[in-house]
Amino acid sequence: MKEYETLRQEIIQRINHRFQFVAILGGVGGFVLFRTTHMSYWQASIVAIASIIAVNVWFLSGNSIAACSRRISEIENEVNTFAGQKLLQWETMRIQQSIFHKIHKKFWCNKGQ
Repeated sequence: MKEYETLRQEIIQRINHRFQFVAILGGVGGFVLFRTTHMSYWQASIVAIASIIAVNVWFLSGNSIAACSRRISEIENEVNTFAGQKLLQWETMRIQQSIFHKIHKKFWCNKGQ
């Protein structure tokens, strides 16, 4: 159960970091958009590259959250099997309903198979 609690806290921290990341990007993006009236080619290129990096960081963070979530679901299934009843089911239900988890499973979980 310690692993379960640790993974739950990890997910919560990563979600909080994602929201902070979005807030910072929103502030920087707003500054860049309203501060500059005409962007040179190089400035536009830097903004485009920074945007691509930001999107990649966002999805990699989501990938880590999904991995933790899958492990929590496995722990829930193990506990429920051992107890003979459904004691834990939150993450298992979320995974079944989440579009991100379905996409993640399709593209990242089956690599190498």
